[in-house]
Amino acid sequence: MVALCSFCGSGPSFANLAPYVGLIANGIVLLNDGSLMVAYYSCGTRL
Repeated sequence: MVALCSFCGSGPSFANLAPYVGLIANGIVLLNDGSLMVAYYSCGTRL
């Protein structure tokens, strides 16, 4: 068996620092504190 603790860092990992938990739907992200983040894409046209 290999001791895996020697390969682990002592600081927080990226998953602990990132506020994202997962995708709820297309463009909606659930954050760690229970809030939702929504992203919109808008493309204007000239008339």
